[in-house]
Order: sequence, then structure tokens, then C-alpha cells
Amino acid sequence: MTEYKKFFIRLLFLVIAVVGLTFLLKSSMPQFVTSFWWVLILFFVAVNILVYFLTMKMKSKNDFRKFNNFYMLATVTKLLLYLAIVAAYSFVFKEDSKAFIITFLIYYLCFTVFETCVLVNKKDYE
Repeated sequence: MTEYKKFFIRLLFLVIAVVGLTFLLKSSMPQFVTSFWWVLILFFVAVNILVYFLTMKMKSKNDFRKFNNFYMLATVTKLLLYLAIVAAYSFVFKEDSKAFIITFLIYYLCFTVFETCVLVNKKDYE
């Protein structure tokens, strides 16, 4: 099985788990889940796919210094983008901002842990 196929299978399992978590939270604490949760999942999936492919391209060059610099730059760029999205949404939709921020942070944690686990593979550095 190719590396890319493994990534997409793992990503699919993550999305299923996150959707399950969302429905669990929505049934027990609906005030903490935004009605745009599905858009957030699609957004995080798209960002993860983009970062994965760009990072794998850098990783294939076998230059750890360039890989590390690129990954740090990608992380900072993502954080700034995420901050801008949360701020803009909170400014425009004040009544839903609390639920949006909580949902966003939960998804951010799930997808960041996934990204880190996928990209930092022990056998690549042995």
C-alpha cells in the first residue's frame, strides 16, 4: 500500500471519528457545537491534505534543515490563517461565536495531532 493511500485511509478514519464526536457533543451539549461544523471538517481536511502533500515533497528532498524550516513556516501560516478565520467569524456572527470557537478548537486539536503523527514517522529518521 502506498504512503498516500495510507494517509487517505487514516484521514478517512479520523473524519469518521470526528463526525462521531461531533454527534456525541451535539446530542449532549448542543450549545457548544456550531451549525457549520461540517464546513469546518471540510476545511481542516483540505488544509491537512495540502500541508501533507507539500511537506512530503519537502521531505523527499532528504534535507532535514529545509524540511524543518518549511514545516515551521507552514505551521505559523496555518496558525495565522486559523486566527483570522476565528476572529472574522466571531466578528460577523457574534451569537454563534462561542460554539464556533469551541468546535474549531476541538477540530484543531484532532487534526493537529493527526498531522503530527502522520508526518513525524520514526522510521523516516532511523
